[in-house]
Amino acid sequence: MKSSVLRLSRSPSPSRILGCVQFLYLILFLPFQSKPRPRPGDLIEIFRIGYEHWAIYVEDDSPPPALVSLLFPPVLGCSASFIMSVFSSRALVKYSRLEDVLHGCSWKVNNKLDGTYLPLPVDKIIQRTKKMINKIVQYSLIDGNCEHFVNDLRYGVSRSQQVGHLGSAMASGSRLRTGRFLKGRGEV
Repeated sequence: MKSSVLRLSRSPSPSRILGCVQFLYLILFLPFQSKPRPRPGDLIEIFRIGYEHWAIYVEDDSPPPALVSLLFPPVLGCSASFIMSVFSSRALVKYSRLEDVLHGCSWKVNNKLDGTYLPLPVDKIIQRTKKMINKIVQYSLIDGNCEHFVNDLRYGVSRSQQVGHLGSAMASGSRLRTGRFLKGRGEV
């Protein structure tokens, strides 16, 4: 009598095992990892080591999601970008794909000041943002950083909560100015 036990003639291939693992990941974990899809005019907070980088989402219809952020020459990785921001007084406004700005860091849509300030109309936010692409702007870690920049574009108010969190000792010497990036261009 033959045994009714099914025997494998060979062990499963590594690609078959990998396929099974990927399938399990997709059905078990991916639903809990999804992020809300950004909309044009949304602020994107990118979590770097020791600080947050900020960008503004501009394109919904392009194949890769696109946004605008401040970059420092030379454009390097996460930690080098932070070091450049400490010593730089100018930054380049750059249009980039979301993945190119992330450098492997996590991110989220964060329009946290919507409860405090009324956002400008989306078409005005996008128009103001696109006008800034490829321009060199004044930069200061304390009173003109990337968070100030994107808040100015979305709300017309140059504000950074990161700076406020540094403590009253550092913040007491700084003065946050409204409309820092767009004054003189008839935008504010």
